[in-house]
Amino acid sequence: VEKRIEKILISRAKDRPSSIKSLNSLLLKLSTLEQGFDECRRGFHNVDTSNSNTISYEELKEAARKQGFATAEEDLHLIFAHSDIDGHSELTFREFLITLMYLNLVEEKFNLPTESINQAFDIAVDAFLYFDREGTGVLNKEEVIEAAFEQKEGLPDSMKKRFEEMDADGSGIVTLGEFVYTLSEWAGVEDNEIEDEEDEEYTLDVSLHRASFNSRTSVTTRSAL
Repeated sequence: VEKRIEKILISRAKDRPSSIKSLNSLLLKLSTLEQGFDECRRGFHNVDTSNSNTISYEELKEAARKQGFATAEEDLHLIFAHSDIDGHSELTFREFLITLMYLNLVEEKFNLPTESINQAFDIAVDAFLYFDREGTGVLNKEEVIEAAFEQKEGLPDSMKKRFEEMDADGSGIVTLGEFVYTLSEWAGVEDNEIEDEEDEEYTLDVSLHRASFNSRTSVTTRSAL
């Protein structure tokens, strides 16, 4: 699965340039990222049928089965494993975002339900490609830090630390999943944040059935987790 993701990223980098041209341009988009990522919470809670505030592999598999995904069980298990950053065999909300990213790239029947979510995930991929100077589909952590330090303004200490922590498994490279996990933190997304019911503009039925929306604006949607 990781190799497929890498090939997709390499192809995307060739097909269209990243919308992120500098670290500052990424920082300006963090609020858009936060909004889009937070809109995924209803889907997370619908997949979390045990109400444990985490998602087990069995819950993810059942959700994918109901949606009729073509992803082989072996690949789904690998996606789950690569999303499980902390190694606890359960997905937190921020780890669930990695699963959504991977499925959006490899699963034809999976689609993100709102424009805000699509925009957030596009920004995340573009940010990854901005740092992927060598076009390999993975990031060398040292090169990422060096690219960040090219900014004349430098980085706040907290941002320096977060860059240094991107390589969650200590492998020396940063995958898209690790990057999305860190990026969600930069955007202020928290695992245990409770979404205000009054602010929800749609309901995402991820038993996984079709997403249904209560919105003033008509949005062309695809099915989603």
